[in-house]
Order: sequence, then structure tokens, then C-alpha cells
Amino acid sequence: MASIIKVNDIQNSSGANIINESSNTITIGASGDTVVLGSGATASGFGGGKIGQVLSTSTTTRLVISTTNTSYTDLGLSQSITCSSASSKVLIIVGIGCNILGGNIEGYRAKIFRDSTDIETFDQVFRVKTNDSAHRHRGTHTIQYLDTVGTTSQVTYKIQVQRVDTNHDLEFQDGSQRSMITLIEVLP
Repeated sequence: MASIIKVNDIQNSSGANIINESSNTITIGASGDTVVLGSGATASGFGGGKIGQVLSTSTTTRLVISTTNTSYTDLGLSQSITCSSASSKVLIIVGIGCNILGGNIEGYRAKIFRDSTDIETFDQVFRVKTNDSAHRHRGTHTIQYLDTVGTTSQVTYKIQVQRVDTNHDLEFQDGSQRSMITLIEVLP
């Protein structure tokens, strides 16, 4: 035979309600209280947008793309992630350290790949027009993309870059410059 306890409120030893039922709504704790779930317990119904994990890596390995190279080239930057839910999204934040020696129209494009699939192209990550061929443009440029992964299998994101209308070599991660990628799993 099963036992049933029927109550409207459960109070702590001080007489404060810690669990209250009213109109089919159960309230656990009061504003400012901490509610702790036991090991292995799960919670649902709290809304999406929570952070599942944050992974990041960087590189300082110098990459030079010569004026004769018109193809997309691996930046040497990749990061893998295994999402905890197939409904999760991954926010990809990339900082690209680049050095451009000026003259005419200079710049580069970038692509983000998930495994071997090109998921987003940034046509003009950086572009500048100057008539001063000795002018140097150096900085870290940021691109971001929110990806719907659709799997709990490991995926790897990588970055490729391509020269745009440049008469000079492009240098990435030159000197003290660093490029970095951060992956943030956004839970459903």
C-alpha cells in the first residue's frame, strides 16, 4: 500500500514556508534563496539561453599569404566541441590578428567551417583604401556567428582567410599578435 502526504505548505524550523502550493503552482524557496538539486537530478522549465560550456584556443604561429595566393588558406586556428544537446547552439567568436602593408585597396575575407562545411563567409572582414604604400594597418578584427549544430557528436570549427585586392603580402599572427577562437554552447 502506498502512502500519501497531503499538505499546502512545508515550513522550515523557523516557520518560514520553503515549499508552497497555490492554484496548481508550486513555489520552492523565496526570492534570494538558493535551491540545490541532488547529484544526478535535472531541472527543466527554466527557459533557454543558459551557457553549457566555453572552450577557447589561440595561436601565435605566423602565417603569410603572398600576393600570388588567391585561395582561402587555413588560419591555423581550430577548436572542437561536443554539445550536450542536439538543440544547443554554438556562439563562435573569432579574433584575427592581421598586419596589412597599405597601398591601393587592401583587406581580407574569412570563412568559418564546421568540420568540412563552410557555414559562414565574411566578405570584408577588413578593408582599407590608402595611397600610401608604406602605411601599415595592424590590429585584431572580430567576427561572430551563432551556429545551430543539430548534433551531440563532436564538431570542429576552423577559420580560413583570403586576400582581397592586395598588392602586398598579408601577415597573420605577426610578432606579438594572436588569433583566437572561442566556442560557447548556448543551451536550449
